[in-house]
Amino acid sequence: MRDLLATLGCTPIAPDSERVGIDPVGVVISLALQSSVRESAVEVYERTRATYRRLPVVFVSLADTATILSGLERSLKNLPSPPHVVTLDDTTVGTPGTALFLTKADIESRSAQVQAKFRLHFRL
Repeated sequence: MRDLLATLGCTPIAPDSERVGIDPVGVVISLALQSSVRESAVEVYERTRATYRRLPVVFVSLADTATILSGLERSLKNLPSPPHVVTLDDTTVGTPGTALFLTKADIESRSAQVQAKFRLHFRL
């Protein structure tokens, strides 16, 4: 993920780091089972929305879309304003209320499509 972000001119910051003077363009939330972040992906999403109501969100998973996406959508559906989770092929990437879902394979491909959709979603 860091390589993709660097290619796009973005610098990742840790969620608990000091953000003085930093204006984030988006949030990447990992769906990894083991993480240094103690909160669940849904809790991180909720915390993000409490601070940055309109900031674009990308969920990233090591597993494939078929394995993870339906569970993620079920986890988010009880939120007051759940995002519409979309994949690279969806035409609504980048629209308000959507969250982009990427897999490790998407990121590692670093294809022009992945970069274009990421730029569109984060409005870069």
